[in-house]
Amino acid sequence: MKTKYCILIATFFLAISSFSQERNLFDYYHWNPELYKAKKIYKCHVINKRYEQGKLDSEYLELIETYDTLGRITTEKEYYDADTTVGWHINYKYDSLSRIIETEYFWNDEKEWDKTNYSYNSKGKLSKYCEFTKQSKKSSYSLNNCFEIHWVKNKIEYITNSNNDTTAYFKRKGKKAYRYTKLGSIDTEYANGFMVMRKYPDNTYYYERNKQGQIVKTTVFNKEDIKIGETIFEYKKGLLITVTSYDQNSTITYQEVYNYFYR
Repeated sequence: MKTKYCILIATFFLAISSFSQERNLFDYYHWNPELYKAKKIYKCHVINKRYEQGKLDSEYLELIETYDTLGRITTEKEYYDADTTVGWHINYKYDSLSRIIETEYFWNDEKEWDKTNYSYNSKGKLSKYCEFTKQSKKSSYSLNNCFEIHWVKNKIEYITNSNNDTTAYFKRKGKKAYRYTKLGSIDTEYANGFMVMRKYPDNTYYYERNKQGQIVKTTVFNKEDIKIGETIFEYKKGLLITVTSYDQNSTITYQEVYNYFYR
């Protein structure tokens, strides 16, 4: 069950420039601290509507996020369905420069805890992150792995783990950058500092963005390179309002509706 945001954080969707690299590490497509601070947003509720054969079948409260006065996300609760026993809670901690230094997960279904700590170098660049786990709230965390990010001329060149094995490396061509796995295959492509393609074992995702860098469309293809779906992101005054997904026949499968709360 440990997917979605865990993937976004733990696998590092890193981009081409230093700012975008660290921003894409926490690439929540709707989260914008500067905008949230300006609009005095302190909470967001996301309603998930699921469809069967194009007709509304069910809906439930999928996600609850809270933000501080600086627009930074502080807590998150997400559920897979109306049964709130399956999902996770996340707490976020920051340093005095508003950089994330810790994310802590509690998995409702497995009753386990995970934590990731982030470190920065003297230039303010993300330099290392370590992952921990524990079996209960009262038990102590044990280290799973640490990953070191190696910078050359303000750009990430490669990432190593606790055993000093290279887990990913980057090559660049013009305004594009490519992340390679340790086996030498491309799994991520970036353009102008933003992720535009991500390849998983079964599917490949392509991302279209607006001038502000926000995702406006994702298209997914299977291993046979056949299109199996797409998702449309709609915004209003910079705020994400709806996320609507369709299957290969352009039939709606689900929709997320974002509701914001203001101070």
